[in-house]
Amino acid sequence: MSNAKVEPGRIVLRIHGMDCAEEVTLLKRELLPLLGDEEQLGFDLLNRKLTVETSSLSITRRDVLAAIARTGLNAEDWQDGVPSSDGPSFWQQHQRSILTTMSGLFGLGGLFLQLVIASEAEWEHLPWSMSCR
Repeated sequence: MSNAKVEPGRIVLRIHGMDCAEEVTLLKRELLPLLGDEEQLGFDLLNRKLTVETSSLSITRRDVLAAIARTGLNAEDWQDGVPSSDGPSFWQQHQRSILTTMSGLFGLGGLFLQLVIASEAEWEHLPWSMSCR
């Protein structure tokens, strides 16, 4: 039994990856030539929901899905009560922390290498060093 929301004259979809204004702009760029009017589009970024009013148009669900696919985003039928499964990945959640840690480690490694090279150079110039002359 499907919870897909079917309304006459309206297409309601969950858009995977739609989480900011840039994706909304991409979708508008592809859908407005089909619809002709921005008033026929409804966006809910928090729920990743797109509503397309089609009552006065002769476009099909297939046309809308093809336009969405051209943006590189994926769509599925909206289902009430079903949470979105495309939460942030591990990399998306921890990218900044991982890169900051790696940067710090490389910085410390470079400092350590510089100190080792500098200390070897200093030991060679000291009169009591064990170097052969």
